[in-house]
Amino acid sequence: MASTSRPSTVTPGMLYAAARTETSGTDRAYDAAEAIDSTCWLCPWRHAQVDKWLGRPLDEDRAARYLSHIDSFPPPYQDLIRASREPLVQSLATLQRVVRERPGFLPALFTLADETYHRGPLIGESLRDGIAAFEAVVRVRPDFLPAWEHLAWALTADGKEIAARAAYLRLEQSGPPHDSFSQEVRALLWLGLVCRFEGSDACGRTLDIALSQTGAGQYPDLAAVLRRATTRRPSSSPDS
Repeated sequence: MASTSRPSTVTPGMLYAAARTETSGTDRAYDAAEAIDSTCWLCPWRHAQVDKWLGRPLDEDRAARYLSHIDSFPPPYQDLIRASREPLVQSLATLQRVVRERPGFLPALFTLADETYHRGPLIGESLRDGIAAFEAVVRVRPDFLPAWEHLAWALTADGKEIAARAAYLRLEQSGPPHDSFSQEVRALLWLGLVCRFEGSDACGRTLDIALSQTGAGQYPDLAAVLRRATTRRPSSSPDS
């Protein structure tokens, strides 16, 4: 019989972990904004969200800056900030309430989807619960690319090839990425699709192309994941 590729050992989780490491420059941008305007209470809160995303411990001094001025925020933002300090079950309940009350409030919609997808499994939420939450985001804001990025990851992980490729196509239809981080995420999403659905041979070729691109050296964590995936990928063998 003809040679058939085995499934790839590269997982969306491996690629997603690499992408997360590249968000570290965002916190420096919030620091710079706060240095320019010391009354930017949103800046330390957004910085805290980046820290949470990167798995860093909460900076209580930074949290004190925005919590001490929480009354300066509109009520929906106050709920959103308080939810970020609550235990997971209570936090999700708060976010769900805000979304019910203000179904078009994008920060709450996306935060709820993000929490459901990334942390929901800790309390029994499924991957498909996260997918449904991101689908709710794009129904309200079809042009919100971070939700389509998450959908492409999550649908790839769930083995939903048609839907995953459709989510990726929405990103492609938005035009080329406008910054280096988005460019890397876009490349990782494509790599995930190939490695998840097209077998190890296609995955290997795509990995080799990714490693040969000049920009790969700018992202040492990404390059390390790609090299590790390359060494782990199985060779093809004929089926008998």
